Parts: sequence; C-alpha cells; structure tokens
Amino acid sequence: MKITGINRIKLINLRDDINMIIDVIEEHRDISEATDADIVRTLYLEKGNQNEIIEALNASGFKISSVRGMRNYSTNDISRILEESNESELSQISKMFYRFNKSKCGWKALVKVFVKLRAGNNE
Repeated sequence: MKITGINRIKLINLRDDINMIIDVIEEHRDISEATDADIVRTLYLEKGNQNEIIEALNASGFKISSVRGMRNYSTNDISRILEESNESELSQISKMFYRFNKSKCGWKALVKVFVKLRAGNNE
C-alpha cells in the first residue's frame, strides 16, 4: 500500500477501510461445512502465506487428488485455488487478497471489492 501526502483524514479513511475489510473477513471464518477449496481460501485470509497453509492442511491430513491418486498440497495447488473465479464472496475476497499480496492490484482495487460486497449484503 502506497500512501502519499498523509493527513488525519486519509488516516481515518484507511482505518475505516481496514475495519470494513476485517468485518467482512470475520463473516467467512466458519469452515464447518466448507469445501476443501473454501478451507484453503479461509486459511489464506487468516495466514496470507502459502507455505503456512500447506503446513496446516498437511498436518490436518488434507489431501488433493491427482492423476496418481491422493497427495499433499503444493504451492501450485494453493495458487490455482486462489486464482479460480466463482461467484462466492469468499472466492472474490481471497482472490483479491492474493492479487494484492502478489502486487497485481492496489489498495483502492482491494477496498473497492469490499465496498461492493458490503453494499450487496446490505440490500
């Protein structure tokens, strides 16, 4: 996140944006009935690091199917899941976090997705 010309109003806006993002993320923490892909997405929102996600998944016994059978997750598997698009909020949120962390989108684009999701939830 690049901040130029910092002032009180910009800091308040940043704080408000961060609080909104945290609130939306909190709504997606329940993984009791989640698919494996949704668990990966939720872990990414919590950890933001693919290697930590792999450690958590493998320690919990999660496997992914391949042409040779079941195997442990790899960073390529995590990236593929995070880059997949579907209409779920969790998918959109985790994809934008992934893109932001890979410097493929900026702060304003990230916040814009959350504002859009928040507006959709309030209708």
